[in-house]
Amino acid sequence: MMMSSESFYEENLKGWSTEEISAQIDGLRREIAELKAALRSPDNYSEPQIMPSNDVRLAMALDYFDVAKTAFIAAGGKFSPTDDENKAIEFDSKLDSLTDINLTIESFFRGDENLYSNCFRKPRRRYAQAFSATRQRAKTKL
Repeated sequence: MMMSSESFYEENLKGWSTEEISAQIDGLRREIAELKAALRSPDNYSEPQIMPSNDVRLAMALDYFDVAKTAFIAAGGKFSPTDDENKAIEFDSKLDSLTDINLTIESFFRGDENLYSNCFRKPRRRYAQAFSATRQRAKTKL
């Protein structure tokens, strides 16, 4: 059964020392990593669904993590994010400056193992040349 963030604080963090809260944060980090791995697994949708689902459990674990961070800082600890958390913070800060995402049909139908590796390439010249040659022929026929 899931509980609200406030209940999580009251039952698990209130009155704890920084060492105990730090151990709770480490446990939440492990749980978040496991849930993310389970969600990224190709078998995620073939397994029987449990309630609450992994999506809900991940969302709540992230909420609990934020509450635990706040409690840790309030208890006098100095919170330092991991390298992965720093990368996520940096990525989130750059999202506002994102203006375009260009995808080509080729990147989705080639069957590459790394699907996203081809998404950000510039279009090949031969496609552009073939398209402009076709347009020229169409104009001359009119």
